[in-house]
Amino acid sequence: MVTKFAIDIGGVLTKHMTDDQRKNPDSKFEEIPGAIDGVANLVTHFGAENIFINSSCKQRMQELSLEWLDNIDFYTRTGMKRENVHFVEKRENKYTIWEMYGITHMIDDRVDVIADCVKHGVCALWFMNNLFSFQCDDECIWQLVSDSKSDRRTFRKAACTIVNTNPDFPQRSNDRVIMVNSWDEITMHMLVD
Repeated sequence: MVTKFAIDIGGVLTKHMTDDQRKNPDSKFEEIPGAIDGVANLVTHFGAENIFINSSCKQRMQELSLEWLDNIDFYTRTGMKRENVHFVEKRENKYTIWEMYGITHMIDDRVDVIADCVKHGVCALWFMNNLFSFQCDDECIWQLVSDSKSDRRTFRKAACTIVNTNPDFPQRSNDRVIMVNSWDEITMHMLVD
């Protein structure tokens, strides 16, 4: 089976904008450290035809995202194909892109998308971007991944300290959910021969 990646933009390639920043036409996207090099590494290792952007946002944010990708010379710097950028307006519709293009791995920061990955058999790289200084046990993570209304704020409040002792948790049993804190960790997990 060919490995194909889909990558979210907000929270994975760029830092999330606040509501005030979204309203300000002068606001700029801020790249997450290592994101461009990380995408370039994936393209080099898996091939440009197998790397996609799959992001959910309204039309105006889609336009701003495409403008940002052009302004930073994203396609030249990463080797990614422009035609492999796909948007949906609702997060719960990301799976349509996964099915259409045979996506095997999704890099995303939203727990509801991670839950959809598990549901649709796509390996999820849950991008934490160093949000947490602790790790969570498998029961807590599974409860949150199973609850599509949960988000990172809920996860952050969870009182969890020990990681993955239950063999039934996807990360342990079949590598369906891999928690990563940086693009360096994505490289470590995915580019191992």
